[in-house]
Amino acid sequence: MRKYSVYPHCRASGAEWLGQVPSHWKIARLRFLLCERFANGLFKKAVFWGEGTRIINVTDLYVANDLVNEASLERLECSDDELKSYSTKHGDFFVVRSSLKLEGIGKSAALLSPTEDTVFECHTVRGRPNLEEIHPRFLNLFMNSADARYYFMTRSNVVTMATIDQEKIKNLVVVFPEYQEQQQIAAFLDWKTGQIDALIGKKKELLEKLKEKRIAVITQAVTQGLNPAAPMRDSGIPWLGQVPEHWEVPALKFRYTVELGKMLDEKRLTGEHSIHYLRNVDVQWDQINYENLPVMDIPPEEYSRYTIRAGDVLACEGGEVGRSAVVREQSGIIGFQKAIHRLRTDSDDELPTFVYYTLLWAVHTKVFSAEGSSTIAHLTADQLRRYRFPRPPRCEQEIIVAYLEGQVGRMNKLAAKIESAIDFLTEYRTALITAATTGKIDLRQVKIPACA
Repeated sequence: MRKYSVYPHCRASGAEWLGQVPSHWKIARLRFLLCERFANGLFKKAVFWGEGTRIINVTDLYVANDLVNEASLERLECSDDELKSYSTKHGDFFVVRSSLKLEGIGKSAALLSPTEDTVFECHTVRGRPNLEEIHPRFLNLFMNSADARYYFMTRSNVVTMATIDQEKIKNLVVVFPEYQEQQQIAAFLDWKTGQIDALIGKKKELLEKLKEKRIAVITQAVTQGLNPAAPMRDSGIPWLGQVPEHWEVPALKFRYTVELGKMLDEKRLTGEHSIHYLRNVDVQWDQINYENLPVMDIPPEEYSRYTIRAGDVLACEGGEVGRSAVVREQSGIIGFQKAIHRLRTDSDDELPTFVYYTLLWAVHTKVFSAEGSSTIAHLTADQLRRYRFPRPPRCEQEIIVAYLEGQVGRMNKLAAKIESAIDFLTEYRTALITAATTGKIDLRQVKIPACA
């Protein structure tokens, strides 16, 4: 932000969360920038959805450029009276009034130059600005600035979900310059954020290609090995195909014991035998969270059945079915909930890390699916025990795992750098919008390319 100049004269905005603003900028509550009152959206039963008039849903407001994308809107049947009452037009903005997550509250998007009749649904409220005083894109950018988002989140009510009433939305303090300068700021931000978004898009494409390459490397290693000249045979499993001739393909139950964790008893969360336990969310890919775990009663005589030890493989029963991690080390006695499968073996023929990579391959190539197409909601222990996965000799498992640890480790490090760059660009984008729409940088003399 250092390359942009600052305004020479500033004054207090009167809002602590905004700080100072340029002396020539105006300050007004949002309510005074509207030409109509806020309006609640339309409620229609599911039977009316599918065809008819375009409708702006709450999910349509969570878009990268904060502009409603007409092409993605759903449709529903509505009467002429409903079309009149819930109509939209150029410059209207729509605000999320309730959200399961606090960071979603007050999120808004604007509708610019609609090409056909559109209405809006009941989980949003519509604001209609006075377009002679406030530029719709400038207002839209300001309302999605970090400062405005802070205002909405700190004034919402949070019980089972976050909500905010219309009065608090209408009392948002808006700062803005003369109309021509608003246009300049909006045009500049569309130009610069377009460049940033394009760069983020390229990095996301690179990230996806890297993920695809990682799965391809793992798939090759755990299903066909590292020797391309090895004789192959049909595995007898349609979704697996051929495997090296000397590999076995036994059911998992002949290799590991597969057990679900202990059912959570709400009446016995604490007691004489309370120990910490893992939940589904604590098991991520190759990573187990041991911090701030909840507790439940598991008596010592059940430890062998419901606790973990080094070398166990943990796999999620639901959610992202099959998501796995190897227990490498842990301190103390830790149990696991029924939402997790524990795979355990004492056989010298098995290397748990090889099974982890096998499960990673299985999940990402949709092995845990009905006919290989639609994923299942839950993976029962009986189902998991019956799956037949490739098993090379132990010595070959060790070679494959060492190879994968090196290859996947390097790709993970590169992915982390790309994700860090995406995070930086995203934060810079937000900071630039905030600085421009709250008067922290002076863009009046910035030249915007004609092609922007």
